[in-house]
Amino acid sequence: MAEELDIYDDLHGVVRLWRHERRLIDSPWFQRLRRIRQLCLAHLVFPGAEHTRFAHSIGVLHLASKVGEKLKGYVTEQELCELRAAALLHDIGHFPFSHTLESVYKDLAKPDVTAHSEPKGGAQEQEPGSEEDNGDDDPPAFHELFGRRVISETPDEDGITRILKEEGLDPNSVGAIVVGAHENVLLNQIVHSDLDVDQPDYLLRDAKETGSSYGQYDLDYLIE
Repeated sequence: MAEELDIYDDLHGVVRLWRHERRLIDSPWFQRLRRIRQLCLAHLVFPGAEHTRFAHSIGVLHLASKVGEKLKGYVTEQELCELRAAALLHDIGHFPFSHTLESVYKDLAKPDVTAHSEPKGGAQEQEPGSEEDNGDDDPPAFHELFGRRVISETPDEDGITRILKEEGLDPNSVGAIVVGAHENVLLNQIVHSDLDVDQPDYLLRDAKETGSSYGQYDLDYLIE
């Protein structure tokens, strides 16, 4: 897909977007993330912590792209497009105040929203009962389950589902990556694992915006 737009991020610098990603960002579903702070109520203690899920999601897209480029030969071009879309949309299911009220929304949700989506394991699957077996292998959080529904069940004119389909991407595949249930385990590991591209962005972004040295590390070395 042709590249169309560059965004300058204050953490990563220039982030290059493809056409369909610009459409996703311009949708009302994604624009609402501008009004959701990354750190919930932490700005009451750290006045600089005003950064949003909007900026964070673009940063995660950037990191997923960098990791995906390192894995050419292991992922197809179609999978790379789906990976980038999943990274961009990984927080699309967040409600106001992010994690602070997530347990409340979860209790109010219908059972089919919170139904368990079985993750497809890690890089190496372990036998149940073995020393390495740790149960569910990072089951998806409520906002991820809800986000999967936003990705696959919003066919309206500006809906995420419609945009993905019009751009030749499978909403079900994108949503599966978000909750770690895609058939390609490698894609799950990049977006939904113990060391996915979500964490490297928020560790550096949170440290920068709060003025804290905690969470700083060598990002390029980690990716390499």
